[in-house]
Amino acid sequence: MTADDVARLQAGTAARDALALLLRGPGDRNAFAAVFHADAESDVQTFGPTACRGHGPTAMRQLTTWLGRAFAELSVSVREVLLDEDYVVVRATISGRHVGTLVVHDANAEPVSAFPGTGRWLRFDATHRFRIRNGLVIGHGVTSEGPAGAGALLGADTRRYRSSQRRTLRRARRELREAFGPRVPVQPHPLNPRDHR
Repeated sequence: MTADDVARLQAGTAARDALALLLRGPGDRNAFAAVFHADAESDVQTFGPTACRGHGPTAMRQLTTWLGRAFAELSVSVREVLLDEDYVVVRATISGRHVGTLVVHDANAEPVSAFPGTGRWLRFDATHRFRIRNGLVIGHGVTSEGPAGAGALLGADTRRYRSSQRRTLRRARRELREAFGPRVPVQPHPLNPRDHR
């Protein structure tokens, strides 16, 4: 086995371990430190609360905490793994249950959409992109290949559910104001159905 083969194997292993940690939930801090680089970041963080923003294993662990509040019994079925030097692409099917509220935030960490738990099972295809440095994940990105829009993905696009979304969003904004004081007005966001009527 050549040095390149070993590096590719390490990159693939790091990507697999990172994906498992991201879907499994917060877990052990040491497990995140063993997989994520001190400068690791994910494009999913831009939709999360302030605690998810930043770099390194702690921010990645907070990301899984945020997602773990909304989804349970997440599992992944890997369909394909592509390796190219320090980049790994994993095509997979993700499934789980939407059990809690997912609050989506804008670039300023302001809540812009809320998806209360439905208890429904979801299943969608996604492509995860990992950048590896020294055997650790330093970058992560994901593209969903499922239905367009989070509401369609979560399978609850009724008048009653939209009303519940608005109430939940108001509560999330109120809680943020109570915790941190007045903030900048919320800007329109592509995942907020109210901003596009």
